[in-house]
Amino acid sequence: MEYDHASFVEAVEDLAARAGLEVPREGGAAAPQQPHDELYVALERAALFFRQSLPDEPRARDYLARRGLSAEMIQRFGIGYAPPRWDALLDRYGANEDERQVLLRAGLVIERSADAERGVAPGFYDRFRDRVMFPIRDTRGRTIGFGAGCSTRASRSTSTRRRPSSSTRDANSTGSTRPGRRPAACSASWSSRATWTW
Repeated sequence: MEYDHASFVEAVEDLAARAGLEVPREGGAAAPQQPHDELYVALERAALFFRQSLPDEPRARDYLARRGLSAEMIQRFGIGYAPPRWDALLDRYGANEDERQVLLRAGLVIERSADAERGVAPGFYDRFRDRVMFPIRDTRGRTIGFGAGCSTRASRSTSTRRRPSSSTRDANSTGSTRPGRRPAACSASWSSRATWTW
C-alpha cells in the first residue's frame, strides 16, 4: 500500500483485479472515480494511438528490427511510434478544449503561446514527434508515462558524431564533454507522474 501510495480500498481493488474478482460494494454502487482517472485514460489512449501508428512507419519498424526487437517483443511491451506531425495526437484525441486540457495535464501536449510577430496563434502541439515510443507502466499495468527512443532521422545524424577528446572531459564525469552539460542524445524519458500533485 505504501509503495504504491494506495489507500486500503485501492489496494483491495488492485488485488481483486489481479485475481480477476470484483469487489462487492454496499448498495451495488459503482466504484467512485479517482481524481487521476482521466489522466490514466489519456495516457492509455495515447499508448494505443502510438501502437496503431507503428505499422504505418517502415523506418521505425526497421529501426526496431536493427535493434533486435521481434514482433512478439514489440507487441508484448506495447512499443509504438509517434508520427512526425505536430498535431497527430491532438487530431485523434483533442477535439474540444476539455480534451486538450486533459492531454496537457497528462503531459502529452505542450501549450503554445501566441507570437504576433511571427503570426503564431495560441494553441497546443504534440510533445512527441517522429519517435519510437515505450510506455512506462506501474505495478497495476497502467500507463504512467513514456520513454521516447531515437527518431530515425536522429539516429542517422548522431552516428557521425565524434567522441570528445579527453582534454574536454571533466575528470569527475562519466564521459560528458563539459561539467554541467549533457551530451547530445537521441533518447528521452518522460513520466507524467512528475506533472501530478499527489
